[in-house]
Amino acid sequence: MSMVTGVQTCALPISEVHQNGRVFSVSISPFHESGYINLYFTDITERVHAAQALLRSSNRMATLISSSPAGILLEDENRHIVLVNQSLCELFNIPVGPEEMVGSDCAALAESFKLHFAQPERFLEGVRVALNEAEPRMAELVELADGRSFERSYTPVLLAGERGGHLWQYTEDRKSTRLNSSHHAHL
Repeated sequence: MSMVTGVQTCALPISEVHQNGRVFSVSISPFHESGYINLYFTDITERVHAAQALLRSSNRMATLISSSPAGILLEDENRHIVLVNQSLCELFNIPVGPEEMVGSDCAALAESFKLHFAQPERFLEGVRVALNEAEPRMAELVELADGRSFERSYTPVLLAGERGGHLWQYTEDRKSTRLNSSHHAHL
């Protein structure tokens, strides 16, 4: 409720879709002294359709990311985790689920996680360079301390021409996987 020139008003969205397919919200302004009310209708059809389209698009994207075999990490412009998929948790043996990582400071996480890499400082430097240059980087090889190798890709997220976040993707390096498989087959 709000006060407009001393009169209480309230806006009530009408969820009923009329015959012509339009959706309206209504503001009700009662005038107690006079015994009447004013009704103000606002056509919100386009806003409702845009919100529904955005929700559908977001759901599609979340499904795509969550079902990807690649480990995916999305950070906001302040380097806080927005989205992580289960594949990333599995690739890096992270003991918590993706939902628990949302909101975490990714810079602090990278610093604490660097010891998982064969060359910890090189891993961090690669992250710093990617963030500073804000240019896509594809399939950079990163090696873990346990002998596995991943290809790391980075894509800056731009919103209206401004930095809006950072998308990281990790996939198992197929060449090293084939070499390791071949090596173990000969042993």
